[in-house]
Amino acid sequence: MSDNDGDALCDRADFFLGHALLARGETRRFIELPDMLSLELPDEGPQLCTPLVILMNRGKTNQHGRIEYGAALRCKTELICPLNAVACHFLEIDLEPFPDVSCRKTWYDIRLINGSNTTKDMLYNTQLNRIKRASDACGIDSTVWTHANRGSGAKLAETYGSSEEQIRRLGRWNATRMEGCYLTCLPKKAMRALAGFPTKGGSYWLHRSCVVPSYELQRLVFPDVEKSEELIAASDKTEIAAGAFLKMLKHMRKEVTTTAATMVTPALHTLDSVVPQLAAVLMENFEALSGKIDALAA
Repeated sequence: MSDNDGDALCDRADFFLGHALLARGETRRFIELPDMLSLELPDEGPQLCTPLVILMNRGKTNQHGRIEYGAALRCKTELICPLNAVACHFLEIDLEPFPDVSCRKTWYDIRLINGSNTTKDMLYNTQLNRIKRASDACGIDSTVWTHANRGSGAKLAETYGSSEEQIRRLGRWNATRMEGCYLTCLPKKAMRALAGFPTKGGSYWLHRSCVVPSYELQRLVFPDVEKSEELIAASDKTEIAAGAFLKMLKHMRKEVTTTAATMVTPALHTLDSVVPQLAAVLMENFEALSGKIDALAA
């Protein structure tokens, strides 16, 4: 993340998604924008809980197009939060023209983790070299580079109290016919453990979400969302995936606006190097927000 370019944001999203979803490298490379949505989980705690959900139908252990799910909560620590990482990556992507989500052919093939072509899978060797480079910088060695975080995530979930059954479901290991056909609930205990919360529900609370930024401030992030919603509303087509994707971006706005200070830090990949105008406005408002947050938490 010390690299001052958009690739670092992409790599961060790739790594922390792999950790939270217990996902192999090819599974992450295959994720397309319409595969992404957010859900509201009730009774998780005093704050609204909206995990990122990924639909998957390809991968080494899924050769027949079976629909599988991966999901991640906002993490207590924002710098290792998968939703924060994806949101920052989207900010870098947002420098390109916002896709016309009212028309499937213009955005259905766009990959989340992409190379030089946004509609093509990132090459395996490209992903491998990026992960090895980051791991080498941290003194980490592995024999399964592109899905090393699949194993590390499983071990961490176990350490924090998640059961083997929950870890198997989150990692899609040995998916049974019962789970593939009948079980639709997310493995929330494993998700909580990986996000830094007790496995028992009811304790979901983020310090950075104590104060909700104004709608005007939130709209500075992904400003084309409302325009896209208007295009969909004016169309005679039903675009369920598009509506779900835009709703997810709205939730991610809150993550960006409440973590501006940690994303505009000289020691890390700086948000202001990617979207300087947005970073400047967010920093102007962050001191007031952080003061309110600290007062509530005191």
